[in-house]
Amino acid sequence: MEFKGLSDAWLEELINKNDIVDVISRYVRLDRRGSRYWGCCPFHHEKTPSFSVSVDRNTYHCYGCHKGGNVISFVMEIENVGFIDAVKILADRAGLKMPALTSRDGMSKEEKEKLYSLMKDAGRYYFSELQRSPETQDYLKKRGISKATATKFGLGKSKDFDSLIPALEKKGYTRKQMLDVGLIAEK
Repeated sequence: MEFKGLSDAWLEELINKNDIVDVISRYVRLDRRGSRYWGCCPFHHEKTPSFSVSVDRNTYHCYGCHKGGNVISFVMEIENVGFIDAVKILADRAGLKMPALTSRDGMSKEEKEKLYSLMKDAGRYYFSELQRSPETQDYLKKRGISKATATKFGLGKSKDFDSLIPALEKKGYTRKQMLDVGLIAEK
């Protein structure tokens, strides 16, 4: 998922405030040789150090397994987390406030979760309508669709065009949210 809110300037500040040697030293014993630091790679087993950290370039590279990158990619790899989680770890470490993030489509995580909940509740509504209709259940039996199959696939029934709207509004959803996910359309 791509996010708005992490400008190149902010990411550069984050990288500069997290000295790569200090960060990597928390996981790997590094020894200085010339302008670089060397240690055994944390990403594969080795006896002879092939893991190099360049202070000048603010990067790391392993000559054994060929993994490399900057401080963000190191945290992603060593902590087994995604980009945003690695950025949060480093922002906390540097005392930087995370910018407000929105997804590429402009919605926050909370807004997306609300819309997912809306869709689940709409499905539950239609499923409950099917359960209340003996005629529809008889029809499904005639078609060879068991109750277990209807439950497994979340089959439902709409009794009319308008009853869903007030049922979802009672749960706190707005008509705009229903429009956004395509449950309703404007006339």
